[in-house]
Amino acid sequence: MRCDQIPGFRLNDGRLMIFTGEEAMIIHTWPDLEAVRRVTEKSNWTPFVPRFRLLRPKPDTEGEAPDEPLGPAGVVSQRLDPLLEKLSAFLNFRRSIPSEIVAAVEHFPGRQMAVLRVCKRREQTRELIEQCPALGFAVAHNHRFRITGVSQV
Repeated sequence: MRCDQIPGFRLNDGRLMIFTGEEAMIIHTWPDLEAVRRVTEKSNWTPFVPRFRLLRPKPDTEGEAPDEPLGPAGVVSQRLDPLLEKLSAFLNFRRSIPSEIVAAVEHFPGRQMAVLRVCKRREQTRELIEQCPALGFAVAHNHRFRITGVSQV
């Protein structure tokens, strides 16, 4: 796979692939939920945590365009219908995840990967997120909320 692939979004073999022209990102669908990226063709694939939205709530009415953007900003596909390409890739990614997990996670505007991973590990986490979303989000990101003796940025 090359970073200089045509910019855009694709879902292929259980992987959501995002090409920006500068970098390539691969996000494995459920149940793997691994994300890697590389900046140049010669660089190694490195793990990363997507901060952008992977799932968003479906619109309440047909034909209404959702306000929440999916994926990283600034990726401009060169396909005939770039919006359809993007929506199709993210919709198929969504379909790989159990619907009850999607319903619990889709309302978070970002950093959904950690929440998905913790839901995969324990069924009780999904229930916690449904009952108290803020606490569920904090559990999924406990490394950000813990106070340690070492300064973390």
